[in-house]
Amino acid sequence: MTLPAVPPEHRAPVLATLPDPDRDPLVLRALLACHRSLFGEPGPPPARLARPHAPSGAGDLGRYFYLHLFLLALPAALERQRRHGIPGDVVEATSPTSAAR
Repeated sequence: MTLPAVPPEHRAPVLATLPDPDRDPLVLRALLACHRSLFGEPGPPPARLARPHAPSGAGDLGRYFYLHLFLLALPAALERQRRHGIPGDVVEATSPTSAAR
């Protein structure tokens, strides 16, 4: 996995702290709950979104919680954009990674 929009000094810690179901079940459950609230139902996300935080004591894993959520949500977000007819070149031109080039 490449993370071009992530500063180089954070790439290794982000990848090293990706939640593992066996090692980090609480953090993974929190990520999945947040993901479901964003992408579980068709249509726009709810106006008031419950934003779970990483369980206390999660250290670096908690520090990168929302970046991990972004990585988990990216495939669903891209699929939603495709279903709405947003051209791939528009998605590419407006993505956070395009600014890193």
